[in-house]
Amino acid sequence: MVINKEWSVLTIGDGDLSFSRSIFDNFQPKKLTATVLDSVTELTNKYGSENLDYLQQQRDGALSLVDCQVITEFDITNSDNIHQLTKEYDLVIFQFPLVPNFTSQNEFQQHTQADELPLSINTINRRLLRLFLVNSFDYLLAEDGAQLAYISSKDVKPYTEWDIEYSLTKSSLTQLPEFSCVGTMPFVIEQFPGYKIRNVDRDKHVKDTASLTYVWTSNKNRDVALELLPTMNPLPTLFGELGCDICHAGPFETEQEKISHLAGKKHKRMSEYEVQWQGYLLSL
Repeated sequence: MVINKEWSVLTIGDGDLSFSRSIFDNFQPKKLTATVLDSVTELTNKYGSENLDYLQQQRDGALSLVDCQVITEFDITNSDNIHQLTKEYDLVIFQFPLVPNFTSQNEFQQHTQADELPLSINTINRRLLRLFLVNSFDYLLAEDGAQLAYISSKDVKPYTEWDIEYSLTKSSLTQLPEFSCVGTMPFVIEQFPGYKIRNVDRDKHVKDTASLTYVWTSNKNRDVALELLPTMNPLPTLFGELGCDICHAGPFETEQEKISHLAGKKHKRMSEYEVQWQGYLLSL
């Protein structure tokens, strides 16, 4: 992951604040704003207050070279929360996002309805990531800054079924995003000593498995971003009629290979997710 010392960095939903603390200690950006969804009490009960106390001490310390702050009860999908901040950041990072577990059937139903359109868990997670990107580029990333948004995610199901690279920037009836994914980087946790990837809602350390950091920038800033991040891996190729863009498969060498793929369980599942996602976009 590339983090420049000259950048102002915002972290979103950093469960126990260990990621933000590692950025502070090992990268020393010009400005660091760390946000968590939990209240101070919830955070402390789950993870303890060591990282929170540490970052707050840096904020209050006169000798710190980094402008550092922590904001609790911050929801990237809530406009009131977002407007607490100003459009001054070079980089916004969302590490291993996942919709929190629902505590009741009633809560599940509240979160899986959008204008009477039922939403799957797959769609809800895509919606979270899309709102993160839309709000980052509309309200948080400075026009004259690096204009980068990172999402790190596990390279396993169900995360790979979100089609992170392409689905999040598809247009709705009212919105054509002016940003796009420009590539990926392997997420190397050794870059961040002390960072513990947490499960949502639980004080558990997630097993280290292969992970990727997906990179977005504004369409007008694309060339600049590619220069800033020259070692990025390219996105999966889309083959159109010669392959299956939903599953990132192809090109098919024979018609029979294509027919077999379209009849497979993975394609049927991914097609269902795509229909659900398109239905959500049409409801916006």
